[in-house]
Amino acid sequence: MKPFFLCILSIFCFLHCFSQSNPLERRVNLKLNKQPIEKILMTISRNSGVGFSYNSDQLPVDSLVKIDVTQKPISKVLDLLLADKYQYKTAGEHIIIMKKKEQASKAANEKQWINVKGRVYEWGSDKGLPNASVCNIYGKESALTDGFGHFNMKLKPKGRYVRIAINKQNYHDTIVLLKNKDQQDLEIHLEQRIAEINSIQPQPSSINAPLTIDQNKWVNRLVNKKMIIHANNLNFFAQTGAQISLLPFAGTNYTKSGSIINKLSVNILAGYAYGVSGIEFGGALNINRSDVKGIQFAGVGNITGKNLTGASMAGCFNHCLGNVRGIQIAGVYNTLQDSIFGVQLAGFANILNGKIKGAQLAGVLNITTREVNAAQIAGFANLALKNNKGMQMACVGNLARGDHKGVQFAGAINMVQGKLDGVQCSGMVNICKQDVDGVQIAGFVNRAAKVKGSQIGWINIADTVSGVTLGFLSFVKKGMRQLAVHTDEMGSVNCSYQTGSFHFYNIIGINAILNQSLPAWGMTYGFGTRINPEKKINIDLKFTNTNLIVGHKLDQGITEKAMVAAEINFKAGKHLSLFFGPSFNLFTYPQSSNELNDFPNKSLFTASPIRTIEGQSFKYWLGASLGLAYRI
Repeated sequence: MKPFFLCILSIFCFLHCFSQSNPLERRVNLKLNKQPIEKILMTISRNSGVGFSYNSDQLPVDSLVKIDVTQKPISKVLDLLLADKYQYKTAGEHIIIMKKKEQASKAANEKQWINVKGRVYEWGSDKGLPNASVCNIYGKESALTDGFGHFNMKLKPKGRYVRIAINKQNYHDTIVLLKNKDQQDLEIHLEQRIAEINSIQPQPSSINAPLTIDQNKWVNRLVNKKMIIHANNLNFFAQTGAQISLLPFAGTNYTKSGSIINKLSVNILAGYAYGVSGIEFGGALNINRSDVKGIQFAGVGNITGKNLTGASMAGCFNHCLGNVRGIQIAGVYNTLQDSIFGVQLAGFANILNGKIKGAQLAGVLNITTREVNAAQIAGFANLALKNNKGMQMACVGNLARGDHKGVQFAGAINMVQGKLDGVQCSGMVNICKQDVDGVQIAGFVNRAAKVKGSQIGWINIADTVSGVTLGFLSFVKKGMRQLAVHTDEMGSVNCSYQTGSFHFYNIIGINAILNQSLPAWGMTYGFGTRINPEKKINIDLKFTNTNLIVGHKLDQGITEKAMVAAEINFKAGKHLSLFFGPSFNLFTYPQSSNELNDFPNKSLFTASPIRTIEGQSFKYWLGASLGLAYRI
């Protein structure tokens, strides 16, 4: 099983490292006739952005060559120019050209140590440059210049020549090819890079995370200053098969670890590298300045300076300053400074300062500062600070500060500050500050501006509704809002307030019956719908139930009058209307209340015989109503 795992791992790492980012694989077009090799190399460099380093004593730079190639890799072009006598190695954006016979002397020189010292100057002056990196390209030795630009370094060469890179942040780098001697004295001049006039400066993040990995508190505590300076100076990045480290400053890549991409990285406590293209294990922390392509495992946390392609798993946290294509899994929290196309899974919180397309799952909280096209599921709350397309589900609340297209489920409250196209469902409150094209369902209150759909809740509030509002009370600013007074077949006086949408409105009112042998009064609640509300003549269908107190007894039991009515409305102006119509009435009272057997004793229509079911007496009759309404 172990050999099989190592084989799969090797293939995985190989596929990652062998890509078009290799300068030798970049393709160029050339059509030159009888030009020196040196000029051809300069043309390739200008067209591809690749630099060349070689010993002019060994390379026939003055030889005239004719070449005509289209979209050919640089490695193949070099083979055409130099036949089969040379080999090529890369160092960042540089290609080093060496004679193949140089390898024969490697063994003879492997055990020799040489001393390289010198001074690094700023171009065009005698000013020494401090904190410049001097590195053995094919070794692990490195040094920093002192305050006056001096350096002194002992290194072990491989072959007849030593290749030294001199780098400093914001300066053009230089590669020097030296003969293998016991002592080397160098004077190097570095030219400062010209800053772009319209360069874009990074802006502070809305979640106050550091802009660069060097500002991270864990990096500042664990990585020494010398390693950070080297990492910032070096703009070429080597790849190694594997590395092992105890701490960032105690590992097999020494002080150059911040400029090395590892295929296999094992960090007993914590490690520091430029990136990973394979797999990485950390007892506590994995720190990578740039991209991670592959899988990370850490006991405490993973810190990634740029992008993650793959999976990052940690016992406590994952912190990425770029974007993620894959998955982040953390026992406590995940933070991400850019977008994610994948999944964030955390025991406590996911904090994303970019877009998401995928899913966020957290035990407590999910926060996304830009567009969401995903499912957000949290034990406490979900916050989408821009537009949201997908699902939000939380035990307490969901917030979408932009538009929301999809579904919101919450135990307490859902809020959309933009438009809602979908469904809001909560145990207590739904709020949409703009238009709703869908459904709001709440245990207590629904609030929206313009509703194209339905509101279902104990209380519904809206500006306009083109659908249905179902609830105990609905208030629609541009809907049904009217006061009505009417009398009926018993000569009662009824005052009511009708509120809601025209499709479904609520009726609350008071009722007084004073012309009967036993006076009565009561409270009325009901609902209705209006057919053709925009026309001058329209129809209301109503159902009301009035809880009555007949006579002077307050403890009569269930004494109620239910009514179903169909009323014709005649608009007499902008606000006033006259209505009348037939009704069907059902009166119920306790069987023991014999005095109510003759109620009502004065009516335009005769009541049916009394019927009794389980201690309740019933009688019904046809009726009619006539009244005036004033629309508010």
